[in-house]
Amino acid sequence: RHQKKMGDLEERDAMLIGLAQRCGGIETMLDSIFSFLKRKTDFYHVQKEGDRIGFPEGFAEKMVLAALRKYRDDGKMAMPDKKALQEKATRLQGDKNNT
Repeated sequence: RHQKKMGDLEERDAMLIGLAQRCGGIETMLDSIFSFLKRKTDFYHVQKEGDRIGFPEGFAEKMVLAALRKYRDDGKMAMPDKKALQEKATRLQGDKNNT
């Protein structure tokens, strides 16, 4: 089970590295992600009584801040080696294309 989870994480890493590269950086990537959430999901919809979509008032912001803080405050995580990340993304993309 752990192997599958790590494989999934590596696959998502490669996808997100590719997205960051296509966007030209993190700021544009984040803008694209939040734009996607606005255009294609109910992320920004404030739930009203009886709604089956969206989130209660303020919940979307809490999710974003919780994710930010989860990784920002994790002292065990070191800054990744950019070259190693790019090589890994290229390798994973090649593996995906060969399957």
